[in-house]
Amino acid sequence: MAFAALLAYLVFVFIRPQEFYGPMLGLPLVKYSLILAALFMFTQKKREFDASQNVLLFALLPLVILSGLFNGWLGGGIAAAETVLTTMILPFLIIQNVVNTLRKQQAVLLLLILAGLIMVSDGIAQKASEEGIGWSGAQLSQGTRITYLGIFNDPNDLGMFFVMLLPCVMYFFRHSIALLKPLFLIALSYLMYGIYLTNSRGALLGTMALLGFWFYLRYGLKKSMLLALPALPVALIVMGKFREIDAEEASAAGRLDAWYEGFQMLFWKPVFGVGFGNFTDHHYLTAHNSFVLVFSELGLAGYFLWIGFLVISGMMLLRVWHPDVRQSISAKVVPGEQEIARVFTFSMIGYLVTCFFLSRAYTPMLYVFCAMFVATFYRARASMPDGCEIRFGDFSRYIWMAMFGTMFMIYLAMKLFL
Repeated sequence: MAFAALLAYLVFVFIRPQEFYGPMLGLPLVKYSLILAALFMFTQKKREFDASQNVLLFALLPLVILSGLFNGWLGGGIAAAETVLTTMILPFLIIQNVVNTLRKQQAVLLLLILAGLIMVSDGIAQKASEEGIGWSGAQLSQGTRITYLGIFNDPNDLGMFFVMLLPCVMYFFRHSIALLKPLFLIALSYLMYGIYLTNSRGALLGTMALLGFWFYLRYGLKKSMLLALPALPVALIVMGKFREIDAEEASAAGRLDAWYEGFQMLFWKPVFGVGFGNFTDHHYLTAHNSFVLVFSELGLAGYFLWIGFLVISGMMLLRVWHPDVRQSISAKVVPGEQEIARVFTFSMIGYLVTCFFLSRAYTPMLYVFCAMFVATFYRARASMPDGCEIRFGDFSRYIWMAMFGTMFMIYLAMKLFL
């Protein structure tokens, strides 16, 4: 029952059929399915909550309240904490416990792939419509770029989701019977076409990053660099089909200006930031960078928690499948779970590259995927006789490195191009 309620929640969040029944019915459907999934999850005999990410997410609750308080709006901080609880923490807790078998994991991935294909279909309808409106009611952004409903009403969000789905489609292509392989190839082509229709530079770079990481894992660094040379002209042609990626372009300059303003907010209020969701109160554009968004709105305290969440999630995946990572358990993990963890590592890379150009630190999509990362780790260690833990202290130095490394990289890019 918990899994069925979870699937319903994912349908309501990603595919959003409730939009066709009117807003009065739509919101309760999402909340009721989430509440039911939580209730059924707590009735399960086996529940695990020892992942360090849970502590980091719960620590965000008092932090966003304090951030609101120190910025003169306690009510806004409380409202922000409610948003964090319902869109980030609850789904994260539920998914990591409910997706407790490989079959369930595959079912969730198939549902997400189906959602992506539905979004592309609606995007094609938007392009074919004279009004630019698809069958869902979503309409083109800027007259050319496809969108969808809800959290995907921005073409960049849509492109990010498609990029994160590409490794999942390839997973099913490799493991499906011969009769179904053409279907997954079609699905892969469909999602790639969807990325093109979003006209998102971040999604394009995310796709290229996935290809680069695949070549690196398969051929090593030197061979990958040699293979990249003949592929460079093709990449330039593809990039030419998208909006120009240039620091002199107006939208790129706007991003750099937003990054600059984000650092000014950090310098102004370094501990708790300017408040959850308050970036646009101090600058006319959003941050256009998830890292900038977090450290400007939640300060260094919130940035440490968020970066720690990402770092530990990534390390969980690497420990499951990569034999050379610190405290690896790959030698004791069944191959099926190793493969899923490897696929999710690609999805994580797709998110990290695209979120560098988007303000999507709080999107439910991130926490749905990261919850599946934790579920994969839980399933992997279940096959080990002595179990396995991932302690915050084991990877704290990586968190500090990621925290200050990302800030330095963004600051350097801003200084070079602004």
